[in-house]
Amino acid sequence: MPRPAPTLLVLVLLGATAAAFTVAEHFKLEQTTILAPRWDRVFSPVCRCSHRTALLTFRLPRRDTVRVSVLDTRGQAMRVLGDRLARRRRGVTFQWNGKTDLGRLVPDGQYSYRIKLVRGARTVVIPYPVTVDTTSPSLRIVSVDPRSLRAGVDGHAGRVKIRYRLTERARVTVFFRGRAVVRGRRKRPRGQLDWYARSGGKALPPGIYKLALVAEDAAGNRSPPAAVTARIRPG
Repeated sequence: MPRPAPTLLVLVLLGATAAAFTVAEHFKLEQTTILAPRWDRVFSPVCRCSHRTALLTFRLPRRDTVRVSVLDTRGQAMRVLGDRLARRRRGVTFQWNGKTDLGRLVPDGQYSYRIKLVRGARTVVIPYPVTVDTTSPSLRIVSVDPRSLRAGVDGHAGRVKIRYRLTERARVTVFFRGRAVVRGRRKRPRGQLDWYARSGGKALPPGIYKLALVAEDAAGNRSPPAAVTARIRPG
């Protein structure tokens, strides 16, 4: 296979360098237009959580009126969040509930913010998207070991190992009698949580006890509870 001519190779490298320089200069231009932009990267408008709305905050180097719009992947405006007067070096906040201007919930997917400075006649589109995710994770119990403990022996220092699998990365919590007793630390599609047969720091008496595992993803969507039953036998 023939190698590219040196002149052609140099032209290609120069073109790539020029493109990279253009992108870098574009980002610098945006950073001088708006300062310290922060926004929620993922949220669920339908969850019963603190992630039901997405916040966008930033500052301006000078006083101006700003208008923020939400764009879909085709660049079409789905929602105009309104006009705000932003003072110099002071933060301004916009909030989006995941709906269009007509009040309809947008489909799951990625969206971007377009910021227009009215007086400065400048427009900035934040290059990193916000994701709308309304799909709840699914949780499946893989194994429970052991399912039966002996009171005063296993129940005092033993534990029940609950292994599970998820359809997406999420944080799993074990609920006992309506209270969260074990919380997972890592958001992985599979894992294990350990439940000690105790309540209030004391070993539970003989009986049959029901646990519920719930997974919550990054957007705040929660899975239906997955039931686990553990038995404590008389010692």
